[in-house]
Amino acid sequence: MSEAQNMDKMELLFDDLEKPEAIVEAQYSSEATSEENKGQSHFARVGLFFSFDIVNSTMYKTMTGNWPVVIRGLLEDIRARVFKMQDLSSCNLWRVIGDEMVFVMMIDTKEELGLAVESIFEVTQKVSKLLKTGKFFETLEGQTIQRQDLELLKIQTPLSVKSAAWIAIINEKIESPYECIKFNYSASPQNQIITEYLGRDIDAGFRLKGYTQDRRLVVSFELAYILECLGKKKELYIMDYVRLKGVWNNSLYPIIWFHNAETAKNIYGNIDDKMHQYTFAGSFRYDETDDNRIVSQYFERGKKQKNRKHDVGKQGYILADSMYKVDTALKKIILDRNLQNKIAYFEKLLSKGILRIESKPYAEPLEVHCAVVCCNIHERKVMITHRGMYHSTNPGKWEFGCAKLASDKKMIDSIENYYKNTYGVEIELVVDKTRNEKQPVPLAVYELQSGNNLKKGVIFVAKVKNAIESDEFRAEKSHDKIKWIGEDEIDTYKNNAIQDFDNTLRTVFNNFNSYFE
Repeated sequence: MSEAQNMDKMELLFDDLEKPEAIVEAQYSSEATSEENKGQSHFARVGLFFSFDIVNSTMYKTMTGNWPVVIRGLLEDIRARVFKMQDLSSCNLWRVIGDEMVFVMMIDTKEELGLAVESIFEVTQKVSKLLKTGKFFETLEGQTIQRQDLELLKIQTPLSVKSAAWIAIINEKIESPYECIKFNYSASPQNQIITEYLGRDIDAGFRLKGYTQDRRLVVSFELAYILECLGKKKELYIMDYVRLKGVWNNSLYPIIWFHNAETAKNIYGNIDDKMHQYTFAGSFRYDETDDNRIVSQYFERGKKQKNRKHDVGKQGYILADSMYKVDTALKKIILDRNLQNKIAYFEKLLSKGILRIESKPYAEPLEVHCAVVCCNIHERKVMITHRGMYHSTNPGKWEFGCAKLASDKKMIDSIENYYKNTYGVEIELVVDKTRNEKQPVPLAVYELQSGNNLKKGVIFVAKVKNAIESDEFRAEKSHDKIKWIGEDEIDTYKNNAIQDFDNTLRTVFNNFNSYFE
């Protein structure tokens, strides 16, 4: 049965059901199906899909009764880290499937795609390191886990993280055989809207996820090609060839892992450089080739044994040596599988000139930033955050953290959730109690120069419910540390802080009692 016939059958099945108004119906053919759709514009874009999966979570659930706290905390940690990465800031959490999270992000240029993949790899390595060193479990203290239990969890955990990334061309109406479709549907009688993506490349990505492992990032063929064009050949490793069910008519598909040695070195900076554990070859555990076909074949090929039968497992395939060289293999596969037009479509959509006005650039869309002076009312101290050296504005300066408002959430919920997910502190904003609708009370407004734009912001005050210790803070690129300071310490930090840092703090301390009476 054809795709069109399937759709006709679905229409008959659901014709007698009342369709919620909020549903946006997907168009599955190039023909307009109604008068209102005629002349409607549809724009294809490249979507980057990436997932993080907790390794050995099923085993872990049999080892400790504390697993709900650990697994939930780990998922929240991953989500917070993803949203804090500057080059992933526009992504959305698409799905949570058990112990796995899948994100989606629309991409406009090759360069943007390359930076996003680097960030995915960085998150993977940082979370894996936190689990390996046991530092992740220290963040769980006080969440029904006692100190004595934490020490045991540190040394007994089999947990790690693995990731996958793939790209697909997304459109709201299929206009090319290389496109996947995006549509919305109602998930409840209240018309709660869920976005769905369907298509061959989406399916291929989910198949591909099964061919990564702890600490590794597997990338799709199309994504690998774009990365190679960006000069990242040395960061791509062809590990194996497999048959992915329903993909490429069951022809062999390359399993390609991404590894940036420089990023790994920065993350695992405390290791002995002589051991080269940050390199791809050196990053494997000493016993990782044991009963692991993909890894063992990788190292066996490196030995260049004369008898090729020894280079493959019982399910392996004997291929020319050149098919394990990234640049050669990718180009040959494109020719052999007749993928030239598909790759050209990706490259066209990722060209800098598409949908961009070069003559007179527009200002960036207005963002309202919300900084919060977080107060520990019991010790009469406030939390200050230190901007990382890679921060786009005011790197290395002390400030108060900053949340971005979400258009689909109330202001107070957006701010409080952001500080919890990003900085690990639960806060209660000071609100105007005289109004029926409780809204946070602004302390001051500010403007910050960022390139050719002025970022607008509002400063609020809040009470901290859980004053985390400085060493519990989850450092990232944007902010690498926090401190709790009293009124007598303001002058110590003001010379290395953002504008009006000291004025803001003195105002807060002068009105401390009135805020928290």
